[in-house]
Amino acid sequence: SLTIFLAESGMSDPLLLEFPAEEYESRIRNLTRTMEEQNLDAVILTSRDQTRYFCGFQIIVWISNLSKPGALVIPRAGKTIFVGPYARISTAEVTAKVDELNPWDPKGRDGLPTSCAEAVHHALLTNGVSQGQLGMEIGPEMRMHLSHDDRTSLWHCWVITVLEML
Repeated sequence: SLTIFLAESGMSDPLLLEFPAEEYESRIRNLTRTMEEQNLDAVILTSRDQTRYFCGFQIIVWISNLSKPGALVIPRAGKTIFVGPYARISTAEVTAKVDELNPWDPKGRDGLPTSCAEAVHHALLTNGVSQGQLGMEIGPEMRMHLSHDDRTSLWHCWVITVLEML
């Protein structure tokens, strides 16, 4: 069974936020307003700058071009879901202002998805986004490392560029 760590109500904000929690909440509200205007059903952010701006997630492996540090999935309703390798979840707990943590594990331990793409797809489906328009960073900033097969088999949404919008 897929393990999803939900932020408990009354849970304190992460210890290592760069800004007050209200600042991140304001940024998400502004993004969801823009998503509404652009008719986007969800946005997936994978670059260091965008992920850090919208939730505060910080980790040194952003420097590596091979690493998959994580992704931030934001459905139009404004829920923030961090998707990352199981080994990075503890870092996200202390640096990211998110509503939900969705880990993946390359070995599939504990029934977890085996790739970032699978975990993102699961986050979209469990939040009501099975089709529609999906905003996503495309190009060198994208860090999900989707193969053509991943993209073909997982995405049932239109993919559009969001960098110009942000």
